[in-house]
Amino acid sequence: NDKVSSKKLANQILIKSLKKIISHSKTKKIKIALETEGSSLKYNYLMMQKPNEFKDLFKIFPKNLFLNLNIAHSNFASKLYNFSLINFIKQFKKKIVAVELSCNDGFHDQNLPIKSNSENLKYLKYLKNIPIILEFRNTNFQNIKNSIQVLKKNLKND
Repeated sequence: NDKVSSKKLANQILIKSLKKIISHSKTKKIKIALETEGSSLKYNYLMMQKPNEFKDLFKIFPKNLFLNLNIAHSNFASKLYNFSLINFIKQFKKKIVAVELSCNDGFHDQNLPIKSNSENLKYLKYLKNIPIILEFRNTNFQNIKNSIQVLKKNLKND
């Protein structure tokens, strides 16, 4: 809807919620990972897009909070906020426990199957041994198989 909270209030709610979630996750011995965000269209409504947002959050939660790096989202954010996604990956590598991978047209978050010429593939060489989640919408099994082959070939070449 049109009701938008201030970023300060949203951040306070995030921290309060994470305190509860992380406390519970410790008792269950599970990791909590926040997905990185970024959008060319809805960036004003999103948190957790910029490096300093993660840096500040990891000061509060240094041990029990991790990242699910959505490469497409973070690629949008890096272009919009003018930061190096490679430097972001290097800065937070120890916190990244999962990677989401998909393709798009460079403007819309379409979650398309992986193409061999995808810009998003170039970041994988910095993310070795981290589980990769293929996140696609409205695709068929053949596209999934093709994407896996592209991914395997890319990982083999790195």
